[in-house]
Amino acid sequence: MTSSTLTKIFLFLSSTALTAVCAEAGARIWLNHFATHEQYLNYSLYQDIDPKFLRFQPHAYLDYVLTPNFRSGGTSHNSLGYRGDEFPKIKPEGEFRIVALGGSITYDEDVEENKDTHTQQLENILKEHGYFHVRVINAGVPAYNSWESLVSLQFRVLDLSPDIVIHEDNNNDIHARLVPSAVYSGDDAGRRKPWAYPPVAIQERSTFGRILSRYLHYTRQVGLEDFVNVPNLPYVVTGYDARIGGDPMKVLEQNPPIYFERNTRDMVAIERENGVVPMLVTYAYTPLFEDYVTTPHYEKAINEHNDIYRKIASSDEVPFLDLQAVMPKDKEYFTDGRHNSALGARKKAEIYAEFLMSHNLIPKKLKDGSH
Repeated sequence: MTSSTLTKIFLFLSSTALTAVCAEAGARIWLNHFATHEQYLNYSLYQDIDPKFLRFQPHAYLDYVLTPNFRSGGTSHNSLGYRGDEFPKIKPEGEFRIVALGGSITYDEDVEENKDTHTQQLENILKEHGYFHVRVINAGVPAYNSWESLVSLQFRVLDLSPDIVIHEDNNNDIHARLVPSAVYSGDDAGRRKPWAYPPVAIQERSTFGRILSRYLHYTRQVGLEDFVNVPNLPYVVTGYDARIGGDPMKVLEQNPPIYFERNTRDMVAIERENGVVPMLVTYAYTPLFEDYVTTPHYEKAINEHNDIYRKIASSDEVPFLDLQAVMPKDKEYFTDGRHNSALGARKKAEIYAEFLMSHNLIPKKLKDGSH
């Protein structure tokens, strides 16, 4: 090899290395000094993000909870770790508390402003009807299933001294059933794992490479599922999948909703033991979007879970609202097949308010400001 060739190779390698160094330095300067807050959250290593900007944090018994005092646009959590405004943990004398319990449907994942969530709008409607001493608390946490709702009820919600607990679990328990039958168990270990921080791939260490690969959608920022879900399982099952054992319809038959029913019955029993009125609400969705809930196996499971609510309500004389039967299915009320828009949250709140008042679930002595 001639000296001229060696010189060319050296110059090429040197210029390539210099370009890479400059690109890396430029990417780091941009990310830390010029990127918007949302860009910083999307392109940073999760370990470099201040925990106060993350929606979730680990919990000793619940795997994870909402981060207290989190704020992003119109969405915020209070100091107790619930979505919405501040309220005292100890219930004031004369106050009537309604708590909604469930996953992202309860949290109102796609409703940007706290004031537009179905829980806040329900409280507003009740006050418009003269129930000035009613407080409605949103205890929804995205991706919670009936296991987490049960533990949340026992260790967190009961401390709020609720008078009514509205149950909105359903869909996330379907994910828990779509696992290999050998690991489907009463502790949900087939789906959930203890909170663990995911490892960072070596290629993610380069700021420039990380930004480029995420911008091009080759990789993504880590999500909640990376911390709490059993790896190598699909988050959503759209059809035949060997990872869950094959045909989802057959898997659902092998994994019946026995734990969903048990968890719900346990919650009802705990609430009644503590002087709380349970209220069961069926899962409402719309077929007008191309969404996984409209696949035959998810529709089958949703109906099974709704029927369990219906059965418990009948056998145990629990107030029961068939929201799926009365909630309009028009697209304007939803953002996808499952989550409500702000308009949908308003409609849901109106249906809840009418049900609560017509079934005399709120003492009339609270009306018009009297106690």
